[in-house]
Order: sequence, then C-alpha cells, then structure tokens
Amino acid sequence: MQKNDSEWLRKTCEQIYIVANQVSPQGVTINCHRSNTESFVDPYISEQRNKNDYFLNVLRTREGHIDLEARNWSAQGEEDFKNLGWIFKDAEKSQVSKEQAMAHAIANFIFYIDNEQAFKIGLMMNAISESSAVSYDEKSGQFHETLTNEVIDSNRAYKLFSKESGRKINYLRTGIELGVLLSSGMAIYYKNLVYNAVDFDYGFRDGLKKKWITGEAILFDDNDKFANYGHAFAGVIYHQVARANGASAMESFLISLASSAVWETMEYHEVFSINDMIVTPVGGYIIGEAMYQTSCALISKGTLGAKALGYTLSPMLASNHAMDRLSGNKDKTRAQPDCKKPRFSDISLKIGLERGQKAYEPSSNQEYFAALE
Repeated sequence: MQKNDSEWLRKTCEQIYIVANQVSPQGVTINCHRSNTESFVDPYISEQRNKNDYFLNVLRTREGHIDLEARNWSAQGEEDFKNLGWIFKDAEKSQVSKEQAMAHAIANFIFYIDNEQAFKIGLMMNAISESSAVSYDEKSGQFHETLTNEVIDSNRAYKLFSKESGRKINYLRTGIELGVLLSSGMAIYYKNLVYNAVDFDYGFRDGLKKKWITGEAILFDDNDKFANYGHAFAGVIYHQVARANGASAMESFLISLASSAVWETMEYHEVFSINDMIVTPVGGYIIGEAMYQTSCALISKGTLGAKALGYTLSPMLASNHAMDRLSGNKDKTRAQPDCKKPRFSDISLKIGLERGQKAYEPSSNQEYFAALE
C-alpha cells in the first residue's frame, strides 16, 4: 500500500481485514505493508510472493481517487487471471462513497477466490461434452479420464480439461472448402488452356511419375511473373480458410503448404514448382495472417462499418460465421479463440467532409479526409 498517511493506512487495512473475514467462512490472513515509493522494487513484496497467493495494492492518488490492483501470484494456466484493477471516485449524486465501493469490490474478490475451484468446475461442466480428455457420468456423478477410463476427482478433471486447447479445428469444413477452391481453380486453369499450354511439359502418367517417384519434375518454373503473384494470393485464401475453421497460424501455414502441393500435383502437365511451394505458404502466412488479425480487431469493435470492413478482409470468416449462426452457434469466436485475445492497439476508420475558412481567403474551403488509425 502506498500513502504517507498512517491513519488512512490503518483504517484501510482494518477495512480489508473485516470485509475479507466476513465473506470467507474459513478466514483470510491479511498482511498489511506500506510500500517504499522511492524504490522501484520493494524487497518485502518480493519476499511475500513466495508465501502468499494474492497481492492487493491500494493507492490513494493526489486527486483523492482510490486505485485498487489485485495480482494473482498463484496463477498457473491461461484461465487464471493475472491482474485486475479498479479506480474508485466520489460522485456528486452517488449515495455510495469510494471507500464503500472499494469494500464491495474486495468482498466480491474474496468471494471469488474463496470459491474459485467451484467456479472453475462449473465452467468446465458447461463444456465437458466437447472435451476429449475428460467425461462425466451423470448417473454416478463421477468424472472419468477418457484415455484410461479411470475415475478421477473434480480437481484432477479440471487440470486435464484446462490443458486442452480451446481451439477446435473443423477438419471436414476445411477439407470441403479447400476442395471447392482447388476444383474451381483447376476449372479456370483448363478453361484458359491456350494460355496455360505454353508451360506444359508432361503427360498425365509421365508428370505424376516424375513428380512423386523419380523427382525429375521437381524444379523451379519459368512462369510469367503475374502467375507467381497469383500463388501468393492463393496462399492467402488457403491460410484464411484454415484460420476461419479454427487452425492456429502455424497450422494454417502447414495447410497452405499441403494445399500448394495438391495444386502442383493437379497441374500434372507442368513441373512441381519449388518457387510456388515457397511463395504460396509464405505469402499466405505473411499477408493472410496480417489480414486475419486486422479482421479480428475490426470485428471485435462491434460496429456495422468495422464488421463490414473486417469481413471484407477475411471473407472466409464471414461465410463460416454465417454458417455457424445457421447451425445455432452464436459465438463468433468459438472456432477462432485468437480473436478473443485482447489487442495491443485499436483500429478506427474515419471518413468525412471538413469545411473551413482561412483568414486570408474569404471563401470557404471543403476538404475530404479519410483516416485509418
């Protein structure tokens, strides 16, 4: 706690102790300490980290506000919070003082940590039907480890459950969408046979044999540069298909690589292009992942314009979210948990008309502006 006011420090410590032990049936140990504000690292706090599970930092600012920070020193997994913070101010028409508001926040915090395991088990029960590591028998009320079918307690069940990835890849839909894209691409390829025939080097059997058996057809190609640009664009589509179906960034890269290999095989007339196998997944990863992350940031804003732009950048997200809604799943980020992660920056798009008049020009001026920040 930080404040050169011994009386305020004593009263605040008493308030926290009373509230905490009123809420917790088994009692809570409270150790109060005045931090050294002149030192960046307080040795006492570093020492207490190994002895206590949680740390509350209370600061009364110069403006008279109260800042309350809670740190979870016992956090182990991603599901455990690391830091929480509140700012309490006195409002003119409020009947609750900032000290009373802080007491309510501390009471709720103590209630949570006192029942943390029960909260976690409750959350697990809502999604246990999708778990591949744990099952629950409603008749016996017992948890079972899926691998061994061994009966386990709720704590062990939660540990196994929490280690599972929240990401569920929709392999079937990924395969169907990639199949449609590859088939459509092949149809366009053979429709422009006159243009593409200049790159033909092999027949059907000869091409497959030299690609997959002898390796003679695994070469750098000499295609037109615009055709090579197209492979980077194809990589973006492959990457977005995988991402929109729950794959991670690296998994999407590998799916793009595999899709590129399938395309090079389907183009049996031509060489198995080494440069295409590089450009497609790498270009897809660099451009596609940037577009995906930008789309997530825009869609999470919730405004109509932001969502429209976000879905334009990642059309596969738009189509898959629409299909998910039709199937009854309204959680847009269920298959894309990366979209739920907090963003380090915010994105705003502005466009409009500005009217102004300069002192040395009597007529008004109009300026159109657009900004992306």
